[in-house]
Amino acid sequence: MVVILGAGISGISLGYYLKKKSIPFVIIDKGNHIGGKLITKFTDGYSLELGANSFAINDNIREILKHLNIEDKVIYPNDNLKKKFILKSNRLVCLSLKNIVLLKVLSFRGLIRALAGLFKRYDSKDDISVADYFTYKFGREFLDCIICPAIKGIYAGDVHKLSFRTVFKKLYLIEKQGGLFKFLIKSIFNGGVKNMVNKREIISFERGMSQFVYEISKSFSDNIILNSSVKSVNKENNSGYKIQYCQGEQKKYITAEYLISTLPSYVASDVFKSIDKDIFENLNKVSYSYTGIIHLGYKDNFVINKKGWGFLNSSHPNRSILGAIWNSSVFDGKCPSGYFLFCLYVNVDKNTNITDIINDFNRIMNIKAKPEFIRVEKIKNAIPQKNLGYYKIREYIKNVESKNKNLFFSGNYISGLSLSECIDRSKHLSDIISKNTK
Repeated sequence: MVVILGAGISGISLGYYLKKKSIPFVIIDKGNHIGGKLITKFTDGYSLELGANSFAINDNIREILKHLNIEDKVIYPNDNLKKKFILKSNRLVCLSLKNIVLLKVLSFRGLIRALAGLFKRYDSKDDISVADYFTYKFGREFLDCIICPAIKGIYAGDVHKLSFRTVFKKLYLIEKQGGLFKFLIKSIFNGGVKNMVNKREIISFERGMSQFVYEISKSFSDNIILNSSVKSVNKENNSGYKIQYCQGEQKKYITAEYLISTLPSYVASDVFKSIDKDIFENLNKVSYSYTGIIHLGYKDNFVINKKGWGFLNSSHPNRSILGAIWNSSVFDGKCPSGYFLFCLYVNVDKNTNITDIINDFNRIMNIKAKPEFIRVEKIKNAIPQKNLGYYKIREYIKNVESKNKNLFFSGNYISGLSLSECIDRSKHLSDIISKNTK
């Protein structure tokens, strides 16, 4: 028996692959719904995403869509997706090659400094921050105008704390193997510039992102135990692992030959204390962002700038808004006719003032009206932060797995933040289990 802890996308996609391979399994989750933080709510004609608004697909996801025959339920963004903005000095600047050349994104000095970085070697083996690497390599202006917005859009994190080698794994390896300039030259000669950039295909679903998780789980809904909080895991001498969980006041036990935890690190740290004496300390070193999501609906005629994916904030220190997605501009059917929906992502702390944030957003977008629709969600432990020293935590987890047969850890703090990375990890684990159970 395979027991999966957690019914987010990592746990559900692993269940999908095990079901395909006819391997018995059960999924246990403390919540009353599957999908974890991948939640779609429908309110007053608005479709509100509390997790990802869309995602990039790869071959594994294409196979899932085809196998489940749900390709007709996929929706695709329009061309406005290609038009992305950064918020620089209180004005929106389209992030395009043309605007970079016209010095609207970087100053002349900043552009020359960034280009010079292509020839500058970085060969340090130290675990340095994202900010330190890009400042050294391409200059402070490049960090502020290009990297900070991107990091805020992905991690809602601090470039001075996030680890370069962990967040930019491919770039870190390129630097170790001879540097960026050498890599670019090789890439040009081996396949041309076009092959250096993989075109991403972005999708969502008719009924929102949570529809994807429910479609995946339809064939094994009886294998999912909800409203059940895992309390502890102990090793059994000959039969694998004994899991204690509670349904209400009732304690229950289940034994697993294979045990896969997709629990967040701060939950797993307590559940697996008996497995390794250092696991509580190490997993609690993974910090998470505290992020607010504000959905705003305006009457369509008050919205001037309607064409674009949205904007990301540069390194403005006193602004709560991390970025905003212009939902109605990218996907149809996200709000009632005659209205326009925005989704704002904001830092949350004790001083957060929603009214001030909305007023700031109105100034940025030049909207001269109050929103007709407002929904605010504050999400604790939203996004795992791969801060300095994270690679040591990852090495520690691999060591725990190697010492405990048939125990594996997954979830976005292990695999990566994107849905495709979580699903890739699930497929990899299912292949390991399938190989060992033959």
